Amino acid sequence: MRKPGHSLRSEVKSELAKLKEMTFMGKVSYLVAYYKHWLFIFLILCLVGFYVGDLIIQAGKETVLVGFFPNDDWDLFNSSRLEKDYFASFPLEDHQNVYFDDNLYIDLNGKATEYTASSSSKIMAYQSNQDLDFLLTPAYLFEHYSGSLPMYDFRELLPADMAAELEEYFIYAEYEGVTGAYGLDMTRCRYVAGAGATEIPEITDTYVLFVPITAPRTDAVVEYIRFLFDWE
Repeated sequence: MRKPGHSLRSEVKSELAKLKEMTFMGKVSYLVAYYKHWLFIFLILCLVGFYVGDLIIQAGKETVLVGFFPNDDWDLFNSSRLEKDYFASFPLEDHQNVYFDDNLYIDLNGKATEYTASSSSKIMAYQSNQDLDFLLTPAYLFEHYSGSLPMYDFRELLPADMAAELEEYFIYAEYEGVTGAYGLDMTRCRYVAGAGATEIPEITDTYVLFVPITAPRTDAVVEYIRFLFDWE
């Protein structure tokens, strides 16, 4: 905060003089301690700008599917591997693109706030822009989103024969007083059971796929779910 009677120019000179006498680490510590709120705002603005720019770049191509995989601590859903497998199973034209992202983390305990804020901003930006087709997360994140994010009911989204086949994997939740099959347990999918992860005692998380009601490419989501379970 500027002191009474001090001009902005004199304050800048004073700050520069302080920094000049400090070591490099001292400068970093000082800037973080006294300007952390401005640095945080600047970081968020940069990230939002990056995401908007990314959306503009992607707009030059026909995006056939967008999926996010936050909090994938075991790297079961590595986005590079998933995109490679997608291209191999769903041949695309040069002007088409698929976009998966597993570099997202949402901390529900108030830690890693900067990274959580940037990840939440990205999810919100894509969902608000109606360009996010599905999320695949640990069960605790599905529970977190199920009370605030409107989702498709898999009993209505999937074809009748497919819904009957996957019914045992439906996860029910309540949204605005309505109970629905809003989650899909992915334990038996090719990247969990198919990768042998169910045989690793340390991996205890249940992964859940859910589809925001704003998802623009539900037919592609259905076909991708079919691919994820059709591995045996």
